[in-house]
Amino acid sequence: MNIEASIIAFEETLAQQATLGGDAVEEAAGALLQAVRPAVERLALSMAEDAALEVAAQLPDATVRVVIEEGSPALMVERQETVETAAFKGEDLEARLTLRLPTGLKSAIEEAAGDAGDSVNSHVVEALGQALQRHRQVSTRRFTGTIET
Repeated sequence: MNIEASIIAFEETLAQQATLGGDAVEEAAGALLQAVRPAVERLALSMAEDAALEVAAQLPDATVRVVIEEGSPALMVERQETVETAAFKGEDLEARLTLRLPTGLKSAIEEAAGDAGDSVNSHVVEALGQALQRHRQVSTRRFTGTIET
């Protein structure tokens, strides 16, 4: 995310518009641009933070942070290791399970594993661990209160 280029484009557009008002307006616009630059930079960073929140909301198994790289904000997305998968990480992969899958599902799993840079086995183990964790979270929810009929 190159905010400097965006800020420069904003300043150039505003400066071009100021030329329509004559020398006095052009001079005032230049002074104004100089005065508001820190606020515009903060606005850009705030927009990056909002983007990080939006991305994080769509990726529940990831942490999204805004980091500054070479003076510009960048979104850093890190996959969170699930509790279930972490609990099984130390175990030897000795247990076997044979599944019969539709050909299309098998192909989709292979493609998803390849896209994630995982082997099919590790991708399926991760997905099963996450599904088990979600199941346990749902099955352990407790509700209190009164139901009126």
